[in-house]
Amino acid sequence: MDRNELYHYGVLGMKWGVRRNRSTNSGTGKKSRKQIRDSKKENKLNPTRNMSDTELRQRINRLQMERQYAQLTAKETSFGKKFVTDILTNATKQTATNYVSKYMTKGIDLGIDALIKRTKG
Repeated sequence: MDRNELYHYGVLGMKWGVRRNRSTNSGTGKKSRKQIRDSKKENKLNPTRNMSDTELRQRINRLQMERQYAQLTAKETSFGKKFVTDILTNATKQTATNYVSKYMTKGIDLGIDALIKRTKG
């Protein structure tokens, strides 16, 4: 081997940094960039698609056990705390309802006044 010779071990026409797909089931072994991008997008939208049945069952069982554990270890709230929470919730709902109805009435009145001015003028 002469030190002044250049040897090329790549594939002619390949782009730098792009790897060739070596799967045996496709005819050419290449996937277009659009196919790769679409498959990645599909995996993000539905991550369970590539899971096997046993992996999915294990994940479901784990989530169910975590939920059950959280329910079993949750502290019970006292009667007083529940009572105060209910009162504050009801007062907040009532205040919001009054506020919204007041300003809706004001807006409707302004709209009717503007309509009357247009018909007169």
